[in-house]
Amino acid sequence: MHEGILSRRDVQGWPMEWRVLIMTPFNCILISREANLGLDGKSPPPRARVLAEHVHMYGPGVVRWLRSLPFKSHPLRGLLEGYP
Repeated sequence: MHEGILSRRDVQGWPMEWRVLIMTPFNCILISREANLGLDGKSPPPRARVLAEHVHMYGPGVVRWLRSLPFKSHPLRGLLEGYP
């Protein structure tokens, strides 16, 4: 499992009860161990692609979830503007 839209780094410094908010199927993707460690020369898919695929798969709840997170400045602000 890998965080596909928001990473643990994005929520570093948050209280632990907030950090778990990114541990949801909306944010998880499956990648190989080699890809996760960068051993296969590939990197995980870009956030924009994962977001688009997850909105297609799960529906608008993904965007509502992202907008509900307690960021002072959302790291995906520009990306979310394209979604209702």
